[in-house]
Amino acid sequence: MTQPAAQAAPPGIVTVAAVLFAVPAVVSLGVALLTLAISDNRLLYSLVALVAILLAGLLLLWLTRAFHRGRNWARVVITVYTVLFVLYRLTHLLRGLPVPASDLLPELGLLAIATLPVVLAWRPEANRYFAR
Repeated sequence: MTQPAAQAAPPGIVTVAAVLFAVPAVVSLGVALLTLAISDNRLLYSLVALVAILLAGLLLLWLTRAFHRGRNWARVVITVYTVLFVLYRLTHLLRGLPVPASDLLPELGLLAIATLPVVLAWRPEANRYFAR
């Protein structure tokens, strides 16, 4: 009986990208709990929001775990999700939707932080890990 090959440990850059991908998922789970805690007489709305935020957070955590384990499809899905998020936020900035000038720098910082793990996920070291 042959033993399955041991799975190679992910390179540091993949681990850093996975942690950066997981942060929004954990934050969304916290937002879900906060939504439930501050819900008032709009219980149905709060429950729908809670379920949606919980599902999104759990989906992101699941994708992050698959990414960290070297599943290339997870890397592609997370990349597409991030690109769509950045494009959505950029359209709000460019169209001048309620983003005051004082919010411009934090918004650009958010977009940079959202983009960083995708850049790390496609570096040569990560490509070698996902190609195995």
